[in-house]
Amino acid sequence: MPFRLVAFLALTSFMFACQSNSSEGSGDADDQSNISTADCNIVLETQAVMVKWTAFKFNEKTAVGGRFDDVLIEGPKTGIDWREMAMNSSFTIKTNSVNSENPERDEKIQRHFFGQLIEGDKIEGLITNLDGSDFEGEAQIELSINGIAKEFSCSYMKTENLIVLNGNIDLVNWDGQAATDSLNTVCYELHKGADGISKLWTTVDFEVQMLYGIDCPN
Repeated sequence: MPFRLVAFLALTSFMFACQSNSSEGSGDADDQSNISTADCNIVLETQAVMVKWTAFKFNEKTAVGGRFDDVLIEGPKTGIDWREMAMNSSFTIKTNSVNSENPERDEKIQRHFFGQLIEGDKIEGLITNLDGSDFEGEAQIELSINGIAKEFSCSYMKTENLIVLNGNIDLVNWDGQAATDSLNTVCYELHKGADGISKLWTTVDFEVQMLYGIDCPN
């Protein structure tokens, strides 16, 4: 199954948790990515999916970071190898779980950005392809925001029990300029840089972290 973010997305903040018992019995971790016998499965630790985001304000592009605390994993969550596991899980990000560690800012983001989008209560994502080695490569993601589904590319990196997606999107591609302007209006003074110009960028960086384990029957 392709892998659904808003994050990105989501695609993320995306919320780490401890590994479940499914990671026990993994044995030698040197080649977990290729444990594909009928005896073992790769298992996504659904409570350990983290979606992080970085937005930018001021003309000098100062970063403001956060995460999403509610990411729902749907569909199969296991596979005979890590690629099958990743591409057979989808996700839905609940946007009301946005967390920048500033409650006042979060309320403005929910109301004046996500509240201006079609179906702004959620972001959905789907990994449609993974092209590369067992360590790094390029991922193709379909992301649904503002009632629009679009594909884009990002990078992936994999260690023995973690897959990390990194990339950036421009919300203009999802007709997000009006919602960005709405948020910038209510934060006008806060978004003024040293040049006195108020600016909120439509580009957003994201990082998705997916922890997985190995489940082998006794």
